[in-house]
Amino acid sequence: MSAPLSQGAIDELVVASHFDLPKVKTLLAEHPDLLNENAEWIETPIQAAAHVNNREIAEYLLEQGAPLDICTAAVLGRAEDVRAFLAEDPGLSEARGHITSESSFSRRWPGISKSPRSCTRPAPRSTRSWGSRR
Repeated sequence: MSAPLSQGAIDELVVASHFDLPKVKTLLAEHPDLLNENAEWIETPIQAAAHVNNREIAEYLLEQGAPLDICTAAVLGRAEDVRAFLAEDPGLSEARGHITSESSFSRRWPGISKSPRSCTRPAPRSTRSWGSRR
């Protein structure tokens, strides 16, 4: 049986997920259970990488099994995933996480009529409410 995860270890991974890929890789190699945990301030590693537009870390975390949510999909330029999220749950057009305004979404995603309005709220305890898949 593995030791319980410490909040300090979780917070360290989430902080590193903003900017430090080598540290993210090291921490996850040592503690793979940290992948989808929330920092004390309610942010997961994938959300941390996405909200600072760190594509390299975000893609690495997705490869490791982090859930893709609509805001991360938008930040990564995955138009088909954004469309699929909205088709599955039109209410996700109100999602908040990483995109700063409706106009920035419209410029990035012409042709998608409903978009996440802001994508700037703190992550919920469960990323499922952001429409994550996995």
